[in-house]
Amino acid sequence: MSHQFNSTSLREYDIRGIVGTTLGPDDAYAIGRGIGTLVRRGGGASVAV
Repeated sequence: MSHQFNSTSLREYDIRGIVGTTLGPDDAYAIGRGIGTLVRRGGGASVAV
């Protein structure tokens, strides 16, 4: 699955944006999937937010 973020939202070390303008539900889903993938590959089983 591929997701295209707004080019102004992604920085070298963080993600910045305005909900409803440059960040939306699809962005949140893609970020969550990415974090989950990294945790699982590292042997983790859960994430607390």
